[in-house]
Amino acid sequence: MSSPATAGPNPSHLLATAARTSASGILTATRGKHRRLVCIHKGRVAFVASNIVEEQMHAMLVAKGLLTKEERDLFEREAEATGAQFDMLLIQKRRMTPDELYEAACERTRELLFSTLEWTDGAFDFTSGQPKLEGELTVELPCVALLFEHALRYPSSITLVRKRIGPNDMRPIPTAQAKQIRDFLKLDERARAVLKHSRGSSSVKELVARVEGSTEEVLRALYALMQVGVLRPARDSEIPRMESAESISRQEVLGRLERIDEADRYAVLGLTNRASTDEIREAYYYLARRYHPDRFRTGHLQDLLDRMESYFTRVTEAYNTLFDPDRRAQYDEEQVSTTASKSAEPQQDTAYLARQNFARGKLLVDKRQMQDAVKFFENAIELDSSRAVYHLELGRILILNPRRRKEAEELLNTTVAMNPALVDSYLALGELYEKTERPEQAVSSYEEALRWEPTNDVAQARITAMKSAGRRKGLFRS
Repeated sequence: MSSPATAGPNPSHLLATAARTSASGILTATRGKHRRLVCIHKGRVAFVASNIVEEQMHAMLVAKGLLTKEERDLFEREAEATGAQFDMLLIQKRRMTPDELYEAACERTRELLFSTLEWTDGAFDFTSGQPKLEGELTVELPCVALLFEHALRYPSSITLVRKRIGPNDMRPIPTAQAKQIRDFLKLDERARAVLKHSRGSSSVKELVARVEGSTEEVLRALYALMQVGVLRPARDSEIPRMESAESISRQEVLGRLERIDEADRYAVLGLTNRASTDEIREAYYYLARRYHPDRFRTGHLQDLLDRMESYFTRVTEAYNTLFDPDRRAQYDEEQVSTTASKSAEPQQDTAYLARQNFARGKLLVDKRQMQDAVKFFENAIELDSSRAVYHLELGRILILNPRRRKEAEELLNTTVAMNPALVDSYLALGELYEKTERPEQAVSSYEEALRWEPTNDVAQARITAMKSAGRRKGLFRS
């Protein structure tokens, strides 16, 4: 070891620092006579040593039922007599495969590390340097991924999670290292939704209301993202500056304009007719921050200014109508009458009906009501199969269903054929190929996305992550 021990406030902080700086060294954890050494190599946990016999690899294999006590004793005697390594004997004697042994070592590492992170009365320090691990069965587990996995379930008290997150009006934003850290994480739909809405425009309270899932699930996802350094609280001075500088793609704006053509006043705000007054207010403020016409008076989208002024007029009208209880009640009555009247009219134009189904499907996606959204997208395609974006949105959702991924692939390939410049099609295909373990095709799809849009962050990040994950997993070499 090359430098003296450096005390830290807690083991999570020390591991997060090691992950952020790709450091190597040993995290020493002591609680009474119990001592563990967490060996780290370039920001990854390689080995956990313990002075407790029951925590040794040999004992864990027996405890997990992977070896009998008799087999363990036999291999230990042979290792002592021949000088061979116990782990290698298991492989040589074909008692365990290399993959089985590696997975067992990973499980042991997780268990000991997670237990260490929960020591509230322990002492911790970190010494930088190169751990000497010759002869040990080592692993390669990114510190940041382990911290994220642990933070999703600990502390067990949701009250303590709330306290650690901060006040309800705190607004999380991405850190400077967010993209780099995300490459090591496997985020589920909820965590991705929390990250999507954490741009300074949503408070903790608003995130809980917007993201699908229970309050505890949303808060734990937020807490975990903060723990690993993906999100942090925004300072007051950062919120307006960030919002004014936030980039908006042409594709996003045109999609917004297209969906509003035949939308009613609820759909204009991205809501259903069951929306509360608070939801109506929050939806309006979000749209005002992101799509106010003043943001289009200069820059690369200023040619859309006239259309955005018309759009925002509709947004304002919708808000003024629905936020006032009396005007909302009157509007609802008019909608009921209009619907009843139209039911007696001849069949409406199919393209119009398709747009209506598509708009409602997008609204349901925003609400994370995927099964219902599928029905509306399927209706849109049945009514008008000429729109590439209809196929794209249905394909995106079907990726989530393993039984319908073949259908999703056909839809996305149809989208590419109909509109080769639609970058989201290649991103969706890449995601599908990743989920079906076709890495070469996934990389090819992401590269095609970059050919059409060289600055696409999602494609660049996925290519980097896949190439990193593609390196052979095996024993740590110090």
